[in-house]
Amino acid sequence: MRLYDAPKARAAETSLAERIIPSNASLDTIDFAAESLDVIWSEGAIYNIGFKRDVREWHRFLKPGGILAVSELTWLARCLLPPAPAAPSGLS
Repeated sequence: MRLYDAPKARAAETSLAERIIPSNASLDTIDFAAESLDVIWSEGAIYNIGFKRDVREWHRFLKPGGILAVSELTWLARCLLPPAPAAPSGLS
């Protein structure tokens, strides 16, 4: 199952599937028509090649009044994993 299969299936239940275009591509090769998207949502990825750069470049894909949503989810749990052990001496 691909990451976006579940949201796409959920959208189909509400008849929105034709309005959602999931993309699994390199951030610097995204190629949509100018002013063709209502929303761009980047989860944990925009920082990989530069926040300012992508905001500037992706702006052209948004329709007037479009939204760029950027999120960086964090690990949330009641029981976090213990810290990793220290590196053995002699390693740096």
